[in-house]
Amino acid sequence: MDKKKIKNIILNLDLYIAGLSFAVIVLVTFCGVLMRYVFHNPFVWEEEVQVGLFLWVVFFGGIACFRKKMHVSITSLYDHFSRKGKLGDSLVVAVVVVATLLYLLVQSSAMVAMFIRTDKTTSVLSVPCAFIYGILPLCCLLMIVQYLAVSIPEIVSLAHPQVATADTEEAKWV
Repeated sequence: MDKKKIKNIILNLDLYIAGLSFAVIVLVTFCGVLMRYVFHNPFVWEEEVQVGLFLWVVFFGGIACFRKKMHVSITSLYDHFSRKGKLGDSLVVAVVVVATLLYLLVQSSAMVAMFIRTDKTTSVLSVPCAFIYGILPLCCLLMIVQYLAVSIPEIVSLAHPQVATADTEEAKWV
């Protein structure tokens, strides 16, 4: 395997984890429906697996969305702003996004620390809750990094349109 392919796999690891988690959710749900309605013997652990994997889909998918600028945005008003208006809007949005993610980072870190201290496990499968929820602080941190890597070059180009910004494609792959 060449270096470029390995780099691509590593840089898209979040997408692979989210995609695999989603595929497992679909498989578990499909099998769960069969077991419940066809064989009348439901999986008692189905919901635990679905909830845990759903978190992984949402948070690892969120990292990729920040990197690829795929989060929902309403640009109809933004498109009519002047350059200074766009700069102001972008700065306010950046502060709100980073502050929200920092808050989630702190709170989820405290929650995971509590799970570790108390050895909390899931009720049916006895999976350590720190394993399931431990991805939250990590993903919040990675979302902040990805958001800043994409947003800073855009904000700089709005603030200084005459200065060419760094290769924004390369900046996205932090």
